[in-house]
Amino acid sequence: MVTTADLNSLATSLQLTPQLSRSLTTGERVSPRINPDPSALVVRDGALTLPINVARIKWDAIDHNGNVVAGGEYNVGGSTTLVPEFVFKPQLFEPSSNRTPPEPKSIRIRATVTLSVALATGTVVSSVSTPLLSANLLVTPLPIPTIFAMFRHKNFSAKDGAAVLLLVPEYIKPSPGTINQVTTKLENLRNDLDLLADLGGWFLPELSAITQFTDSVNAQPRVHLRVANEYRNLNSITLIQRSWWQNDTEAEDEISSVMLFGLGKSIQCYQHRRFGGRSFKLRTATAEPLSSVTDLSPDIPPSQPANKVEVVDNKKGGFENRLSSMKFL
Repeated sequence: MVTTADLNSLATSLQLTPQLSRSLTTGERVSPRINPDPSALVVRDGALTLPINVARIKWDAIDHNGNVVAGGEYNVGGSTTLVPEFVFKPQLFEPSSNRTPPEPKSIRIRATVTLSVALATGTVVSSVSTPLLSANLLVTPLPIPTIFAMFRHKNFSAKDGAAVLLLVPEYIKPSPGTINQVTTKLENLRNDLDLLADLGGWFLPELSAITQFTDSVNAQPRVHLRVANEYRNLNSITLIQRSWWQNDTEAEDEISSVMLFGLGKSIQCYQHRRFGGRSFKLRTATAEPLSSVTDLSPDIPPSQPANKVEVVDNKKGGFENRLSSMKFL
């Protein structure tokens, strides 16, 4: 007669794939399998061949310490079926030479299985709940860069004479490269966040932020890129190159709206060169990675979200077309 010990032995012989450790790409879906398929197994009871039933199956994930991973860190479809689908939430980080990037999260998928068989006598014999583990899966962190955008027109307008200056701090690694490389990286980040939002409902504020930022930058007819922690004189940057007999348009005293994208970052902009005169600070939060000012003309420019601008002194006078230097804080 089939016993609980027989089913326990059968359950412990099962394996959960994948059995090879590997790194996951952002938003990659993992469909683990139990081998052999327990629903296809049979046992002998005298002259009878009896099918094995999967009485219960529970899917979850554990970390490298054996602790259960919080449900918000992954999403699983078909959690009570033999063929579920997992997707894991990556950690966001700023790729900086000032600090070591976070290690990939090591996660193992776990299936807890209970097998049963109905004997000819009508008795149902069950195994104990048996955990099956996949190999380690490495969830790679997702880098979020820091970029400050200075627009020539209010409301990030792309009307005649529009231009934008993108400033990236020197500590961002790897170096952003060319303008085309930067815009490609931003579009790839937008696609990754869009996929993660769709699969797990994650990073909706970040997706909204990168969408607004990239749409505003991509609409500009002229995009310039500089890599520096500070600029003492924005007059050294040309926004619009004209013929030799005409004056070029430099960034100094030409900026009317700004955006800051990054995880908990701050910048400070000054009316005078070499960080002099009236100034304001603009900051983002880790959970709100985009702060913007659509109009720099008020004495205290309003920001979106609110209260992200701090004017350093109480003197009167707005900042539209009056910025001459800036620095990342």
